[in-house]
Amino acid sequence: MITQFRLKLECGQSMSASNAYRLYAALLDMAPDEFGEQMHNGEITPIRQHLVPTDRGGLWTVNLMGEQVEDVFGPILQNCDTVQLKALKTNCSVAEKHAVSIRDADDLFARTAGHGAVWKLDFVTPAVFKSRGSYVMLPTQRLMIQNLIKSWNGCFPDCLIEDEDGEGMEALALGLTIKAFSLHDRYYSLKGRDIPGFIGSITLENRLSGFHRELAAALLCFAQYSGIGAKTSLGMGGVRVE
Repeated sequence: MITQFRLKLECGQSMSASNAYRLYAALLDMAPDEFGEQMHNGEITPIRQHLVPTDRGGLWTVNLMGEQVEDVFGPILQNCDTVQLKALKTNCSVAEKHAVSIRDADDLFARTAGHGAVWKLDFVTPAVFKSRGSYVMLPTQRLMIQNLIKSWNGCFPDCLIEDEDGEGMEALALGLTIKAFSLHDRYYSLKGRDIPGFIGSITLENRLSGFHRELAAALLCFAQYSGIGAKTSLGMGGVRVE
């Protein structure tokens, strides 16, 4: 199960995308202490969130991935009217709030059934990949699919994408062709460090057939909930899918 909350925050001034880390900390402060510790013990962190700045605040998207995290944070987000940012010594009011839910993996397959071949991914907050301990600033089909499969398996343990030899992942990546891209370098400030990354858009064409085509479509649709790349729980890799 995935529940996506979209909150319009107002605090009288524009917020930077990196304030998502402070919003994440504020959200954890609203939950029981023991749950915050448990949440980071799994292979993936079941909250993915990011912030897109506006003139008076920002648009905060929070994705709750799984029933356990939904049970704890769903009511918190549904009922919160303000978010306190202690580091900035300010409060943000929640001007608008919307929520949508994905029941399970089958729901994603159903939503993408009959979708056209072309997909546009807009990276609305800086994204970066990590490979062998180093940051990789340029996206490739392989890096994106590999990252999405890992997040998918953490979110949908009852519908795992099993690929022990990596051939399935390679097949999916090879079947996605980059038709256009407009990317720019952009740093993301986190805990006093500037992490190199990129923002912009990538347009992909799904040239696969049969189940591989359906799986690739479901994974690309999933990206708007999981984010893509490293540190998606801390505000990086926010994606809008067209």
